[in-house]
Amino acid sequence: MKSYAEIIITPQELRSYEILNKRIVIGKSEDILIEGKVLDSNYNPVEGAVIGIKSINYNYRPPKETEIGYAITNNSGAYAINIEKIHNVNYELYIYEPIIEPLCSEETTS
Repeated sequence: MKSYAEIIITPQELRSYEILNKRIVIGKSEDILIEGKVLDSNYNPVEGAVIGIKSINYNYRPPKETEIGYAITNNSGAYAINIEKIHNVNYELYIYEPIIEPLCSEETTS
């Protein structure tokens, strides 16, 4: 991505009863950042889940499918993928369980 911006809201601003008015201007880009979080059935973050992404380009007949790559979730279950915005192209995400089981923190005795 070519641009990034951040707004900081101070505690003083949060304590006032006025409407906060902050503005970010970012130039138009053809890049899109997809962010997400993988959670288990108990809403706990899943570390090490694999997110595969593929594009389906409908500018071709038949549509052309291309594997783009993958991302792996961090210890908070979060991931981010940067893709290009293209007319008539859809993106599919596939979520897979972690490949490696987390290491047990307890020591085993022999």
